[in-house]
Amino acid sequence: MPRTPGDRLGPFELLSPLGVGGMGEGWKGRDTRLDRIVAIKFSHAKFSERFEREARAVAALNHPNICQLYDIGPDYLVLEYVEGSPVAPQDNPRKLLDIATQIADGMAAAHSAGFTHRDLKPDNILITREGRVKILDFGLAKHATTISETDATLTMALTDPGTVLGTVAYMSPEQARGQSTDTRSDQFSFGLIVYELAASKRAFKRDSAAETMAAIIKDDAPPLEANIPAPLRWIIERCLAKDPAERYDSTRDLYRELRQVKERLSDITFVAPDTAPLPAPTPRRSSKLPWLLAAALTVAIAALLFWPLPPSEPAQVTPFATEANIQAMPRWSPKGDRIAYVADVSGVLQIFTRSLGSSTPTQITHEPESALNPMWSGDGSRIYYETGVRPGVNLRSIAVAGGTPVTLLKNVFQAKLSPDGKTLAIFVSDSPGTYRLAFASPPEAPPKPYSVAPFADLRTPGVATYTAFDPSGEHLAVSTLFGAQNQFWTIPLDGGAPQEEVALRGLSQGDFMLDGRGQIIMGPGPSTPSSQLASIQTNSGNRRLVTAESTRQMFPVLAPDTQTLAFTSGEMGYDVVEFPLDGSAPREVVATTRTELSPAWAPDGVRFAYTTDRGGGREIWLRNRINGSETRITGEEQFPGGSFLDLAISPDGGRVAYRAARGGGAAIWISPLSGEAPVRLWDNPDPQRGPSWSPDGNTIAYYGIHDGSAQVMTIGVGSAAPPKALATMNRLNPVRWSPRGDWILYRDGDVLKVVSPDGKQNRELSQLTWETFGWSKDGARIVGIARGANRRLLLQQIEIDSRRESRIADLGPVPPEFDLADPLNEFAYRGFSLHPDGKSFLTSVLRIKTGIYLMKDFDRPQRLIDRLR
Repeated sequence: MPRTPGDRLGPFELLSPLGVGGMGEGWKGRDTRLDRIVAIKFSHAKFSERFEREARAVAALNHPNICQLYDIGPDYLVLEYVEGSPVAPQDNPRKLLDIATQIADGMAAAHSAGFTHRDLKPDNILITREGRVKILDFGLAKHATTISETDATLTMALTDPGTVLGTVAYMSPEQARGQSTDTRSDQFSFGLIVYELAASKRAFKRDSAAETMAAIIKDDAPPLEANIPAPLRWIIERCLAKDPAERYDSTRDLYRELRQVKERLSDITFVAPDTAPLPAPTPRRSSKLPWLLAAALTVAIAALLFWPLPPSEPAQVTPFATEANIQAMPRWSPKGDRIAYVADVSGVLQIFTRSLGSSTPTQITHEPESALNPMWSGDGSRIYYETGVRPGVNLRSIAVAGGTPVTLLKNVFQAKLSPDGKTLAIFVSDSPGTYRLAFASPPEAPPKPYSVAPFADLRTPGVATYTAFDPSGEHLAVSTLFGAQNQFWTIPLDGGAPQEEVALRGLSQGDFMLDGRGQIIMGPGPSTPSSQLASIQTNSGNRRLVTAESTRQMFPVLAPDTQTLAFTSGEMGYDVVEFPLDGSAPREVVATTRTELSPAWAPDGVRFAYTTDRGGGREIWLRNRINGSETRITGEEQFPGGSFLDLAISPDGGRVAYRAARGGGAAIWISPLSGEAPVRLWDNPDPQRGPSWSPDGNTIAYYGIHDGSAQVMTIGVGSAAPPKALATMNRLNPVRWSPRGDWILYRDGDVLKVVSPDGKQNRELSQLTWETFGWSKDGARIVGIARGANRRLLLQQIEIDSRRESRIADLGPVPPEFDLADPLNEFAYRGFSLHPDGKSFLTSVLRIKTGIYLMKDFDRPQRLIDRLR
C-alpha cells in the first residue's frame, strides 16, 4: 500500500520519505506524543515473532553511540532520527582516534548486553554535526548463522526476518567461511573500518566478492603508513587477527585501550619515524652501513623519547590491602618496611599500618570523623593525619604504638610532611573559604606564612590545590589554579624564588609525587578525564601511562628504595537513585561504571536531565524514563574540559540551568532543552553555583561569593540588574526555592535554614546535618536525607510551620565523608529533584570500592630511555 506524508501509524506521523531499497523503505516521521522526530523503516514482509522479541530486547540498549530503537510494529521499526554522514577517512590522528573510541564504546555497550551487529560498515556508522558517532541497526543480527551472497553485499533478508548477514568487504574470516560468530567478529569488522579511515583505502579490496572473501580469509592487510600513531596501528592489527582468539577477549578492553591512547595523544608530541633526517647517500660502501646504523639509532631514540610508550607490565601489580570496602592513601614508612593507609571502619575512615610481610593490619586511630592523609614522622615513630570536615579540618599526630592523638593545627586545607619529617607545608585558612601557604619546622612549631610571589597572596576558594615534596625534601611542588589556568611550581626550601615548570602549564590537576629525576607520577583529579597513573617529564611535559587498568588509579607514592610504587585502585562514581517518600527501598535509575550526577526532573514527570562522563568528557543528557531514549543538551564543545553540576529544569520545562566549571571558574548557565547554545545567567567573575528556579520561572536563586563571603543570591533571568544578596552562609551549599514561592531553603554550615525572597525573614529549621534536601510538592514540608544519631542516615522530613522533625525511614550507616576522586570534596549525595507527583525524589549517590596495590619496577621503560640518553 502506498504511503504519503500525513499518514499515521498509531502515534507516529509520516513526514517525508528517506529512501527505498530492495527490502523496504524509510521515512522521516514524528512521534506526536513527545513531539519528537523519528526514523521509520518499513519492511516488505511482516516480522516474525522471534524478530519482534529480539527487536524489543534491542530497544533496551541505551548508549550515546548507538542509534536508539524506540518502537516496533508488525512491519516497521521506529528509530532515533540521526542527521549525519557516514564515517569517512581522516587525516587527523586525534579525530581518527576520537571516532574509533566512540565506535568501540558503542560496540562494547551492545556486546555487554549480549548483542552483536554482524554488518558493521561505514554506511552503518554516522557522524552527527556535533561529532557524535551513531551506530545504526545494532543488535538486529543476534541470531544470524547463515550466509548467502548477492554481488558484493550480503543483505538483511526480511523475508526471513531475524537473519542478518553482512557486507563482504567488512566481514570477518569466520563469517566468510560460514562459521559461527561472536562479538570478536564485530572487532574484525571494526578493524577494517578504522583501517580504511586511517589509510583512505580498504584493507582487502579485490575485483570480485569471491576474491575479497578469499583475501580476508588468507591475506594480511598492507601495513599502515608510519604517520599513524604506533599504538593505534597495534590495536588495528590485533583486531584484524585471523584467529578470533588473538583479538580482544572483551570489546570493553578494546575501548579502554583506545581511550588510553586517545588521552595520551593530548599530552605527547609525536615524531613520525619516517621524518627523522637521514644522511646524504655516499658511493663508499665502507661508510654506508655505519651511517644507516646511526640513522636507525636516531629514529629509535626519537621514537622512545616522544612516542607514547606502553604501560608497565600488569603482572608486576600485586594486591596489598583489599579487605575493607575502602582502602586508600598509602604512605611508606621511612624504612620502606611498612605502609600506613586509611580504611573504612563502619563508615569512618581510620588510619591503619601493615608490614610488607604481614597479612594483618593494625588500626592506629579511633576518630569519630574520618582520618585522612597519613604521613610518617622522620624516625617512623609517629603518624600525622587530618580529620574533620572542611573548613574545620584539624592536623593531628599519634604514636604508631597507639595512645592519645595530639592536635597540632586547626583550619587546615592541606598538609604535606617532608621526607625527613622536619618540615611541614600547610595551606591554612585565614578567612572563610580562602587559604594561604605556610611552613612549620619542626612540624610542632607555629607555621610561618610564605611571602614570596606569586604565593604570598594565593587564595584558593573552592579550588583543589595539590602539593608534594621531592625525595630530597629540598623542594615543594604545588599544582594549583592561578586565575583561569592550572600552573605547576617548585618552591625551594632554602629561601630561593619559586620556579614555574612551564612545560606543565595547564596540566590537569590531580594527586602526584616526584621521583627526584625530573619526573612526576600523577593520578587523576576532579577535572582529569584519564583514570590512570601517568609519568610526566617536567622539562617537556611528555607523558606515558604507568597503569593500564579498567579501574581508577590514584594516590601514587614511591618506596624509599624507588623500586616499588604503591597506589590506590578501584571503582568510584555517582549513580542516579530514586528515593520514595513512603519509606520503601530506594531504586537505581541510572547505574553504570561511569559517573551520573545531579538529576533534575522535567515538569512532565517523564524526562529528567543529568550529567555524565560516559563519553570521556562531562555532558548533560535528557533521558526519557519510560523508553530510555536520550537527547544530548550540551558538552565539551561549549565548555572544553569543564564539568557540570546542580541541574535544575525550569517550571515551563523548556530550559535547564546548571553550574558549569571550567578553567577554575564556576558560573551558572542556561541551555534550552532543544539543544541550542547556552547563555550565561550573570556575567561576573564571582563563583556562582546551585541554581534554583522561582515558581514563575522569572528568577533564579543561587549561592556564591559576594563581597568576599558566601551568600544566598537571587537574580532575574535575562535581567541587566545585579543579583541581590539575601543571607550569609558559613560555606557554599545548595539552595532550593519553595514551590509556593515564600521561602528559599539553604544550609548554613550544618544548620538548615530558610530565608524569604526579599531577605527580610530568616528562620532556623534543623540542627541535623542534611546531606541532600528539598521541598514537598505543596511546599509545607522539607524532605531529604540527614544524619541521625549513631552515624545513621535517615530519610527525614520537617513541617515548616511547626518545625517538627520526623523520620520516614532508616537508610543505614553514614558512608565515609569524602570522595576519593577528589579528597577536597566530601559530598556523598549530589542534587535533589522532587518528582512532579510528589511521591519520590532523585539524587546521585557516591559509590566507592577501592584497595591498595604495589607495582615493582614501574619505571622500567623510563630507565631504558635514560640509558639511551
